[in-house]
Amino acid sequence: MRQRETTLSFAEDDACLTGHFPGNPVVPAVAILTALIDWAEGVLGRKVVGVQSARFRRSLLPGIEWRVTLEEKEPDTAVLTGKEQDRVAMNLRLRIAPPQSGQGER
Repeated sequence: MRQRETTLSFAEDDACLTGHFPGNPVVPAVAILTALIDWAEGVLGRKVVGVQSARFRRSLLPGIEWRVTLEEKEPDTAVLTGKEQDRVAMNLRLRIAPPQSGQGER
């Protein structure tokens, strides 16, 4: 199965940072998960039906970029790894819906 890659970053004025945390902004995990699930669904052409595990080893700060790779480990599982300057920042394991008949991989 193919490995896919993208980058993830949030601007300093992104709405998700409002109040999180004044004077020391940190991108909320829910914003990271939402962005990555949307991206995974787009490249896989299938719905994410659950998060099996998520581990954040580093905070994502505004203006910082993570390089994210996605690998399908099993027909129903995608593993995403986010790195900041070659250091693992995040591991995410998603359960994905089975392909519908006639639906090919993108």
